[in-house]
Amino acid sequence: GFTEEFHKNDSWRLYRVKMNDVVIVAPGGNEPRLDEIRHVRIWIDDVEAVFQEDEAVGRRRFQIAEMKVVGNRWELDGVRDLADTLITDENVATDFAIGGISTKTDPGRYNPPIVPREENGVFEKEQSMFMKYDSLTAGTQTRIFKQFIGRGLDLTSYRDLNFWVHANPDEFHSDLEYYLRLAFDENNFYEIRFPITDTFFDRATGWSYTLINIEDLTSLKIAQSDTVYEVTGTIRDQVDKNKVYDVRVVRRPNLFDVRFLYVGLRNVSETGQVFEDGEIWINDIYAGGVRRDLGFAERVSASVNIGGGVMSFGGSWRKTDADFRGLRARRGSGNVSESYTLNGKTRLEHFIPLFGFSVPVSANYSRSKVSPRFTPNGDTQIDDPVMRDSLRTENVSRSISTSLGKKRSQNPLFKYTIDKMTTSFSLSERMNRSPSSRDTSRTMTGALGYQINWSKPREIKLIRGAKFRYWLNALNFNVNASRKTATSYRFINGQFVKQPFFYDADLKMNGSANYSPFRSLTSSFQGSMSRDLNRPYYFHGIDIGREIARGHGLQVSYKPPPLFIIGAFSPDLHLNTGYSENSGPSVVRPGDPAGTRNASNQRSAALKMRFDVGKYFGRLFGVFGWLDEDDQTGQRPAGGARPRGGVGSAGGEQPAAEEDSTTTPGKGADPMLAVRKAGNILKNIRKVNINLQQRFNSGYTRIPIRPSWQYQMGLTESSGVITRDGILDKPDRTSTSLSVNLDTGVELSDNIDVSTRFMATFTNSATLGAEAETKSMSFPDISLKWSGIEKFGLFRPIFKSATANVTYKKEKNESGRKGDVDTKRESLTLTPSMTFMFKNGINSTLSVSYRNDLSDNRGSIVENTNWNIALDLKKDFRGGSGFKIPIPFLGK
Repeated sequence: GFTEEFHKNDSWRLYRVKMNDVVIVAPGGNEPRLDEIRHVRIWIDDVEAVFQEDEAVGRRRFQIAEMKVVGNRWELDGVRDLADTLITDENVATDFAIGGISTKTDPGRYNPPIVPREENGVFEKEQSMFMKYDSLTAGTQTRIFKQFIGRGLDLTSYRDLNFWVHANPDEFHSDLEYYLRLAFDENNFYEIRFPITDTFFDRATGWSYTLINIEDLTSLKIAQSDTVYEVTGTIRDQVDKNKVYDVRVVRRPNLFDVRFLYVGLRNVSETGQVFEDGEIWINDIYAGGVRRDLGFAERVSASVNIGGGVMSFGGSWRKTDADFRGLRARRGSGNVSESYTLNGKTRLEHFIPLFGFSVPVSANYSRSKVSPRFTPNGDTQIDDPVMRDSLRTENVSRSISTSLGKKRSQNPLFKYTIDKMTTSFSLSERMNRSPSSRDTSRTMTGALGYQINWSKPREIKLIRGAKFRYWLNALNFNVNASRKTATSYRFINGQFVKQPFFYDADLKMNGSANYSPFRSLTSSFQGSMSRDLNRPYYFHGIDIGREIARGHGLQVSYKPPPLFIIGAFSPDLHLNTGYSENSGPSVVRPGDPAGTRNASNQRSAALKMRFDVGKYFGRLFGVFGWLDEDDQTGQRPAGGARPRGGVGSAGGEQPAAEEDSTTTPGKGADPMLAVRKAGNILKNIRKVNINLQQRFNSGYTRIPIRPSWQYQMGLTESSGVITRDGILDKPDRTSTSLSVNLDTGVELSDNIDVSTRFMATFTNSATLGAEAETKSMSFPDISLKWSGIEKFGLFRPIFKSATANVTYKKEKNESGRKGDVDTKRESLTLTPSMTFMFKNGINSTLSVSYRNDLSDNRGSIVENTNWNIALDLKKDFRGGSGFKIPIPFLGK
């Protein structure tokens, strides 16, 4: 498969081989991969035939000048007719190929279009791509292409298109035509073409240089219409005005997204001319003349405040041109945008006596317009101001809002009615104008709220100092109504056609009440309702709209007084229930009963307890005298600190006091030493926090009427709805979960602290009879903190402070159908770290993280192990004195 070329009196040989022609050797059965070449081996079979004798040194020498893989991203696109249809006839005589040619591989034959740069007497390499052909018959063409993967090239930031083409002067002919296409695909492209003649090619060098203005090319698209897809025209060369190129635009190419370059040769002969063989060289194809237009953004704003808040006005104006680029933006938006806003607000009570009422009023007005630089969804620049104005988009928005309120009334009737009410109203209009649409929408909203808090006790004294509150703590109620209308037109077949009128209105109500009958018992109830005013529903002759959703919830918390054994656990009980239903258009179908709805409830009960284990260990060991003599009370010292000289104390080489010595003169070793040390540790155990939570929720789909109040309060899963088939007592979906969380810790010494946690969750769910289970557990979960390491003799001269932390955590999760485990996962995490400060003020953190995950999904086991080591060094410092800069007229 080799192609040999001889150079320098046959002393050098250039070998070329196509990658498709190589012999694949695979003794083991695994074929080699070209994307994983790791070794290259060269060997010589016939030494006598290959080696050349070097008479100067008296020995044979073999030299390798260069070995490389040569290729390009251009691909053959076959032989086609002039209509771009691929010719698949096996008997077609035309053949062509592509390759590379350069000043290094073909120094005697290749003359580059420009003189390569010379350095140290050696010219740099300059190369082109060549396309060889033979038997190019009349009415046929050869074509190659280059594809840009993903989003293509964006050429809109450039002014010029440049390329070089070379042809042998002996092969110049007016029937041989060269063309270049900038394409989105085969059916959407720009094409530049010209014949291979003296008009376009230099006969002395054979090269043709083309430089055209990109805007001249894209402006042809203006002549396109819905019925005319192909437009032809001419473009004059920007360097040689005698060169006029034929160009055409087919369908809708876009210079924002050029995904293909096509290059080809056509035989346009009408007399049957056949070109037996030939070759063209293709050099750089590139965009030049980067647009460096200056962009501008202007903004002016002003505000006026009169009378310290009696009246205020404000406004702003902003304009941004098409070339303005923000930070990190590669190019401008391509649009000229201009906008201005006006706003004002005041209070009517400043001008009209309103007898204590407050009526703030605010108004806003804004207008913006955007004029495009390019045609819609195109790359054709618009130079005509009239046309650009006809394509602008304009938005106008205006609104007014007000509210009504009154405070500090002396009249009891007003004090508990109007003073507690808030009302608001707003009206807005928005208009949009564009070449393809006309939209106008109006929105009106109103709100009424009532909120009252009863801060006085309003209590009745019971036995033993207990008090019962007989009145609510707070009451809140809100009503919100909104209405929106919209009129729109769309430009269809040369005229604006009115679209269906849009109308939407809704009413939402929500309220809440808080009540604490006892100090240890608190409760809160919330409710909400939504009504669709588009769907009529009459209540005593008044259309209030049909209800589409409602919901309510109850929260109760009880913290019993610390009586008897209850005080040792400090229990805290929480109960939450919730209910929601949906009877909107997405649920109710034609022919359904009027009360059809989806309903769901949820219930959550939580118990929090805290048990001071250390306190009772301290009392127990203190009674028997099993604590250190200076701490026989069994109480934890203030701030949680231990007596000095305890177990594990940093710097504990010497006892803190003589009485803590392990031996006493004249006596043997203390037999209760181990017990006392254990007591000192156990009494420092922190409170054990216990959190138990049970959750339950269920749901029914498309039941005919509202469920019973027992279901709504979360007391049962039966809906209580009676149908012809019986009572609906089995929900379509249910979920039950139980969570257990425990955490505690212990101070082993003044410097060593250990914390531990346990978490477990068990969940059972069922959907239409299919049951599933999930279990998750986290244990052991231990954290250790050791401070004061800098006090050890080895570290004293190095560290100012040092603290070590270690966390060890193991997790396990299982899920699957009931009674069967489908997925199992176990993970282990170990993260030791150390934070220290050197004597020179450098802060540092050394951390190591290890994690191992093992998952089993129905027998498919995957294990992942991750190590991470990080070292951070930080030094904060400040400079000394500043420096002076002389500033004209201002001194230094």
